Amino acid sequence: MGDLTDARLAEKLGGDFDLITCHGVLSYTPQPGRALKTMAGCLAKGGALYLGVNGAGHPATALRPWLEKFGVAVDTLRDERRVRELLRLWDALHDDDLGELATMPASYLASDVCGAWFNNWSLAQWRAEARRTGWEVAGTAILPAALRLAMEGDRHAPLYPAGVGELAERLDDVRPAGFHRIMLRRALRRGGEPSLRWTGLYTVRVKAGVARFFAGALSVRFETNLTTREAALLAILLEEKMAPTGWVEAWMRSKSGRRRLWEWAALGMVAGGDSD
Repeated sequence: MGDLTDARLAEKLGGDFDLITCHGVLSYTPQPGRALKTMAGCLAKGGALYLGVNGAGHPATALRPWLEKFGVAVDTLRDERRVRELLRLWDALHDDDLGELATMPASYLASDVCGAWFNNWSLAQWRAEARRTGWEVAGTAILPAALRLAMEGDRHAPLYPAGVGELAERLDDVRPAGFHRIMLRRALRRGGEPSLRWTGLYTVRVKAGVARFFAGALSVRFETNLTTREAALLAILLEEKMAPTGWVEAWMRSKSGRRRLWEWAALGMVAGGDSD
């Protein structure tokens, strides 16, 4: 056990974790930036932080001000019967996939509806807080599915060439997520040719100039036409797992190649290989 805001946490627990998971915590922490900074000290070089946090689309964002209009104090669960009465009305007026809030256990009402502190932030706000403490967004759960919808009919053109963090942020602005599942890594070193690695999230089959990609964990399936040269470059990455010297440069020579790398990075197929 430890305090995520304790500056000596790395000293107490060690600073060599490859992966740190923090799910459903920072949404209820008064100073999430301090916790992000502390966890950075516990991470091994090249490690990652999985962050599960509330989004601007979380039902409590609109629900709490609405309850207050009925005289309900939302800093703590005082009158459960009154809250459930109002939630039954709320549920009847919301035809969505959030479920029946009025039937949720008291522990949920006391944490996700009535509580002392809420950080129901947009991805832009979480990203800004992460960047302030030296992190960058490596990927989000909403990005692959949202980007695939945007790419249908080439509607994603206005998004190019935004980076993964900015891209996810712009998509979240359109339809705010109720909960974010974010992978963070330490801000990459700059300078020199960027390094990329194959993430292993996708299986790939290439036949007759068509590459078919499938990611079971993300429920994403799509296909892409490749030139003979592009197919050869993809085969190298799949075999080596890490892009060799000159691999990225080969794609960057053409606009179509640059866009291809952008799409693959955004979809979580490739990721930066070096980090602080």
